[in-house]
Amino acid sequence: MLSLRKVREIKSNITAVLFKKDEYTFEGIIRWLMERDFGCEYFEETDNYYVFKQKTKGNFRSYEFHKVEDFNIAVEVGSAEDGEINEKGSYPEF
Repeated sequence: MLSLRKVREIKSNITAVLFKKDEYTFEGIIRWLMERDFGCEYFEETDNYYVFKQKTKGNFRSYEFHKVEDFNIAVEVGSAEDGEINEKGSYPEF
């Protein structure tokens, strides 16, 4: 689990922000993203989540998901190292 402070620190490695659909309104999601300087232009909708893709300059080889402290939000974090998830776009339950 990541704190909001840690999310800010690793922001350049965050490739997506996931929101549980049944916990947030679309307007609330946009507000949350904008207040924290995340992009909200590119998103996809899955059965359970709204996934907001982030523009990053990293060349990532693997991805990890982390829940954000007391929110029903998770972030996909890219890494240049080999890790657990090598395929982007496979979203776990959180």
